[in-house]
Amino acid sequence: MRLFWCLLASLFLAFSAQAAKSNFYKMDNRAKNTPVIYSETKEQLVQYLTKGLATDEEKARAIAAWMVFQIDKNGYEERKMETASSKRFVASAPLGSSIFESRVGTSKEYAELFAELGKMAGLTVEIIEGFRGEKIYRTSAKNPYEKFYNTELFYNRDSDLKLQKFRGFWNAVKIKDGWMLLDVYQMADFPPVASKIRKEAEMYSFLKKRMRERKSVAGLTKRKRLDDDFFFPEPKKFVETHFPDEEKWQLLNPPVTWVQFTK
Repeated sequence: MRLFWCLLASLFLAFSAQAAKSNFYKMDNRAKNTPVIYSETKEQLVQYLTKGLATDEEKARAIAAWMVFQIDKNGYEERKMETASSKRFVASAPLGSSIFESRVGTSKEYAELFAELGKMAGLTVEIIEGFRGEKIYRTSAKNPYEKFYNTELFYNRDSDLKLQKFRGFWNAVKIKDGWMLLDVYQMADFPPVASKIRKEAEMYSFLKKRMRERKSVAGLTKRKRLDDDFFFPEPKKFVETHFPDEEKWQLLNPPVTWVQFTK
Protein backbone atom coordinates (compact mmCIF):
# COMPACT_ATOMS: atom_id res chain seq x y z
CA MET A 1 0.00 0.00 0.00
CA ARG A 2 2.84 2.37 0.88
CA LEU A 3 4.45 1.70 -2.51
CA PHE A 4 1.14 2.48 -4.21
CA TRP A 5 0.90 5.90 -2.56
CA CYS A 6 4.54 6.69 -3.37
CA LEU A 7 3.93 5.85 -7.02
CA LEU A 8 0.74 7.90 -7.01
CA ALA A 9 2.58 10.89 -5.53
CA SER A 10 5.34 10.56 -8.12
CA LEU A 11 2.81 10.48 -10.94
CA PHE A 12 1.06 13.53 -9.54
CA LEU A 13 4.32 15.50 -9.31
CA ALA A 14 5.31 14.47 -12.83
CA PHE A 15 1.90 15.50 -14.15
CA SER A 16 2.08 18.84 -12.28
CA ALA A 17 5.53 19.55 -13.68
CA GLN A 18 4.38 18.74 -17.21
CA ALA A 19 1.30 20.93 -16.79
CA ALA A 20 3.46 23.82 -15.59
CA LYS A 21 5.77 23.43 -18.58
CA SER A 22 2.79 23.36 -20.93
CA ASN A 23 1.43 26.52 -19.32
CA PHE A 24 4.83 28.22 -19.56
CA TYR A 25 5.01 27.25 -23.23
CA LYS A 26 1.80 29.16 -23.91
CA MET A 27 3.02 32.19 -21.94
CA ASP A 28 6.40 32.08 -23.64
CA ASN A 29 4.80 32.13 -27.07
CA ARG A 30 2.53 35.01 -26.10
CA ALA A 31 5.46 36.98 -24.68
CA LYS A 32 7.62 36.20 -27.70
CA ASN A 33 4.99 37.50 -30.08
CA THR A 34 4.02 40.59 -28.10
CA PRO A 35 3.24 43.26 -30.71
CA VAL A 36 5.67 46.18 -30.58
CA ILE A 37 2.72 48.53 -30.16
CA TYR A 38 2.18 47.03 -26.68
CA SER A 39 5.76 47.70 -25.58
CA GLU A 40 6.02 51.40 -26.31
CA THR A 41 6.00 52.09 -22.56
CA LYS A 42 6.95 49.85 -19.63
CA GLU A 43 3.56 50.28 -18.00
CA GLN A 44 1.79 49.28 -21.20
CA LEU A 45 4.03 46.24 -21.60
CA VAL A 46 3.52 44.96 -18.06
CA GLN A 47 -0.23 45.35 -18.36
CA TYR A 48 -0.25 43.35 -21.60
CA LEU A 49 2.09 40.59 -20.37
CA THR A 50 0.37 39.98 -17.04
CA LYS A 51 -3.25 40.31 -18.14
CA GLY A 52 -5.20 37.29 -16.93
CA LEU A 53 -2.28 35.81 -14.97
CA ALA A 54 -3.16 34.69 -11.47
CA THR A 55 0.15 33.90 -9.79
CA ASP A 56 3.42 35.72 -9.18
CA GLU A 57 5.28 32.81 -10.78
CA GLU A 58 3.34 33.28 -14.01
CA LYS A 59 3.95 37.04 -14.00
CA ALA A 60 7.68 36.55 -13.46
CA ARG A 61 7.79 34.02 -16.28
CA ALA A 62 5.92 36.26 -18.73
CA ILE A 63 8.24 39.20 -18.08
CA ALA A 64 11.38 37.05 -18.28
CA ALA A 65 10.22 35.41 -21.51
CA TRP A 66 9.53 38.76 -23.16
CA MET A 67 13.02 39.94 -22.23
CA VAL A 68 14.60 36.76 -23.59
CA PHE A 69 12.88 37.01 -26.96
CA GLN A 70 12.72 40.74 -27.53
CA ILE A 71 16.05 42.00 -26.13
CA ASP A 72 19.56 41.27 -27.42
CA LYS A 73 22.65 40.65 -25.29
CA ASN A 74 25.42 43.23 -25.57
CA GLY A 75 28.38 41.49 -27.21
CA TYR A 76 30.53 44.63 -27.21
CA GLU A 77 30.53 44.78 -23.40
CA GLU A 78 31.10 41.01 -23.12
CA ARG A 79 34.15 41.24 -25.36
CA LYS A 80 35.41 44.29 -23.43
CA MET A 81 35.30 42.31 -20.17
CA GLU A 82 37.05 39.36 -21.81
CA THR A 83 39.86 41.64 -23.00
CA ALA A 84 40.23 43.36 -19.62
CA SER A 85 40.37 39.98 -17.87
CA SER A 86 42.98 38.49 -20.20
CA LYS A 87 45.19 41.61 -20.12
CA ARG A 88 44.55 42.26 -16.42
CA PHE A 89 43.33 45.83 -16.31
CA VAL A 90 40.11 47.22 -14.83
CA ALA A 91 37.42 47.34 -17.50
CA SER A 92 35.83 50.70 -18.21
CA ALA A 93 32.21 51.23 -17.21
CA PRO A 94 29.58 50.09 -19.74
CA LEU A 95 28.32 52.70 -22.17
CA GLY A 96 25.15 54.34 -20.96
CA SER A 97 22.00 53.46 -22.92
CA SER A 98 18.40 52.50 -22.35
CA ILE A 99 17.98 48.75 -22.62
CA PHE A 100 14.23 49.23 -23.03
CA GLU A 101 14.61 51.64 -25.94
CA SER A 102 17.57 50.06 -27.72
CA ARG A 103 16.59 46.45 -26.85
CA VAL A 104 20.29 45.74 -26.20
CA GLY A 105 21.60 45.15 -22.69
CA THR A 106 24.31 43.90 -20.37
CA SER A 107 23.82 41.39 -17.59
CA LYS A 108 23.30 44.23 -15.11
CA GLU A 109 20.80 46.00 -17.36
CA TYR A 110 18.82 42.78 -17.81
CA ALA A 111 18.61 42.31 -14.03
CA GLU A 112 17.67 45.95 -13.45
CA LEU A 113 14.96 45.93 -16.11
CA PHE A 114 13.49 42.68 -14.84
CA ALA A 115 13.35 44.14 -11.33
CA GLU A 116 11.68 47.31 -12.60
CA LEU A 117 9.07 45.49 -14.69
CA GLY A 118 8.51 42.94 -11.94
CA LYS A 119 7.80 45.61 -9.35
CA MET A 120 5.35 47.26 -11.75
CA ALA A 121 3.55 43.90 -11.85
CA GLY A 122 3.38 43.80 -8.06
CA LEU A 123 6.29 41.40 -7.54
CA THR A 124 8.92 41.63 -4.82
CA VAL A 125 12.24 41.48 -6.68
CA GLU A 126 15.88 41.77 -5.66
CA ILE A 127 18.98 42.30 -7.81
CA ILE A 128 21.91 40.02 -6.99
CA GLU A 129 25.55 40.50 -7.96
CA GLY A 130 28.25 37.87 -7.97
CA PHE A 131 30.30 35.44 -10.02
CA ARG A 132 28.63 33.49 -12.79
CA GLY A 133 29.96 30.74 -14.99
CA GLU A 134 31.51 27.29 -15.05
CA LYS A 135 35.09 26.32 -14.24
CA ILE A 136 35.89 29.60 -12.50
CA TYR A 137 39.45 29.39 -11.28
CA ARG A 138 40.47 30.42 -7.79
CA THR A 139 42.92 33.29 -7.28
CA SER A 140 42.53 33.45 -3.49
CA ALA A 141 40.96 31.51 -0.65
CA LYS A 142 38.08 33.97 -0.40
CA ASN A 143 35.80 35.72 -2.86
CA PRO A 144 38.08 38.61 -3.93
CA TYR A 145 35.14 40.91 -4.45
CA GLU A 146 33.61 40.37 -1.01
CA LYS A 147 35.45 43.18 0.81
CA PHE A 148 34.46 45.65 -1.89
CA TYR A 149 30.83 44.60 -2.15
CA ASN A 150 28.53 47.44 -3.17
CA THR A 151 31.32 49.97 -3.70
CA GLU A 152 32.91 51.55 -6.75
CA LEU A 153 36.15 49.64 -6.15
CA PHE A 154 37.02 46.50 -8.02
CA TYR A 155 39.51 43.71 -7.40
CA ASN A 156 42.21 44.03 -4.80
CA ARG A 157 44.96 42.07 -6.56
CA ASP A 158 46.30 41.89 -10.07
CA SER A 159 45.53 38.19 -10.30
CA ASP A 160 41.89 38.86 -9.40
CA LEU A 161 41.50 41.01 -12.49
CA LYS A 162 41.30 37.77 -14.47
CA LEU A 163 37.92 37.11 -12.89
CA GLN A 164 36.19 40.25 -14.20
CA LYS A 165 34.64 38.37 -17.12
CA PHE A 166 32.82 36.14 -14.64
CA ARG A 167 31.01 38.99 -12.89
CA GLY A 168 27.26 38.97 -13.40
CA PHE A 169 23.86 40.05 -12.14
CA TRP A 170 20.66 38.09 -11.63
CA ASN A 171 17.42 38.27 -9.63
CA ALA A 172 15.45 36.77 -6.79
CA VAL A 173 11.63 36.88 -6.73
CA LYS A 174 9.44 36.41 -3.66
CA ILE A 175 7.00 33.59 -4.38
CA LYS A 176 4.54 32.96 -1.56
CA ASP A 177 6.71 32.61 1.57
CA GLY A 178 10.04 31.94 -0.12
CA TRP A 179 12.50 33.24 -2.70
CA MET A 180 13.14 31.87 -6.17
CA LEU A 181 16.20 32.62 -8.31
CA LEU A 182 16.46 33.38 -12.01
CA ASP A 183 19.02 34.73 -14.46
CA VAL A 184 17.25 36.27 -17.45
CA TYR A 185 20.55 36.99 -19.20
CA GLN A 186 21.46 33.30 -19.05
CA MET A 187 17.94 32.28 -20.04
CA ALA A 188 18.62 34.09 -23.32
CA ASP A 189 20.38 31.23 -25.10
CA PHE A 190 21.63 32.87 -28.28
CA PRO A 191 24.72 34.82 -29.48
CA PRO A 192 25.01 38.50 -28.48
CA VAL A 193 24.95 41.39 -30.95
CA ALA A 194 27.76 43.88 -31.67
CA SER A 195 30.52 41.41 -30.75
CA LYS A 196 32.68 42.57 -33.66
CA ILE A 197 32.55 46.26 -32.73
CA ARG A 198 35.88 47.41 -31.30
CA LYS A 199 35.64 51.19 -30.94
CA GLU A 200 33.56 53.01 -28.34
CA ALA A 201 32.35 55.65 -30.82
CA GLU A 202 31.17 52.89 -33.14
CA MET A 203 29.23 51.26 -30.32
CA TYR A 204 27.62 54.57 -29.40
CA SER A 205 26.44 54.91 -33.00
CA PHE A 206 25.12 51.34 -32.95
CA LEU A 207 23.10 51.95 -29.78
CA LYS A 208 21.71 55.26 -31.04
CA LYS A 209 20.64 53.56 -34.25
CA ARG A 210 18.92 50.80 -32.29
CA MET A 211 17.04 53.39 -30.24
CA ARG A 212 15.83 55.21 -33.35
CA GLU A 213 14.96 52.34 -35.63
CA ARG A 214 11.49 50.88 -35.89
CA LYS A 215 11.36 47.53 -34.11
CA SER A 216 9.70 44.41 -35.50
CA VAL A 217 8.77 41.26 -33.63
CA ALA A 218 10.17 39.09 -36.43
CA GLY A 219 13.50 40.89 -36.30
CA LEU A 220 13.79 40.87 -32.51
CA THR A 221 12.84 37.22 -31.99
CA LYS A 222 14.67 35.60 -34.92
CA ARG A 223 16.61 32.43 -33.97
CA LYS A 224 16.18 33.01 -30.23
CA ARG A 225 15.85 30.25 -27.69
CA LEU A 226 14.88 30.26 -24.00
CA ASP A 227 16.95 28.13 -21.60
CA ASP A 228 14.67 26.89 -18.81
CA ASP A 229 17.59 25.85 -16.58
CA PHE A 230 17.98 29.40 -15.26
CA PHE A 231 14.34 30.05 -14.34
CA PHE A 232 13.52 29.13 -10.74
CA PRO A 233 15.95 26.19 -10.44
CA GLU A 234 16.72 24.45 -7.17
CA PRO A 235 19.23 26.60 -5.21
CA LYS A 236 21.70 23.72 -4.96
CA LYS A 237 21.68 23.48 -8.76
CA PHE A 238 21.87 27.24 -9.31
CA VAL A 239 24.91 27.61 -7.06
CA GLU A 240 26.88 25.34 -9.37
CA THR A 241 27.15 28.31 -11.76
CA HIS A 242 26.18 31.35 -9.65
CA PHE A 243 28.05 32.54 -6.55
CA PRO A 244 26.49 35.68 -5.00
CA ASP A 245 28.55 38.24 -3.10
CA GLU A 246 25.96 38.13 -0.35
CA GLU A 247 25.89 34.63 1.09
CA LYS A 248 22.18 34.76 1.97
CA TRP A 249 21.24 34.73 -1.73
CA GLN A 250 22.51 31.19 -2.14
CA LEU A 251 19.30 30.21 -0.29
CA LEU A 252 21.24 27.27 1.15
CA ASN A 253 21.95 26.09 4.68
CA PRO A 254 24.82 25.51 5.03
CA PRO A 255 26.01 27.80 2.23
CA VAL A 256 28.63 26.80 -0.34
CA THR A 257 32.05 28.34 0.28
CA TRP A 258 34.17 30.14 -2.32
CA VAL A 259 36.67 27.25 -2.22
CA GLN A 260 33.91 24.72 -2.90
CA PHE A 261 32.50 26.84 -5.72
CA THR A 262 35.85 27.21 -7.48
CA LYS A 263 36.95 23.58 -7.22
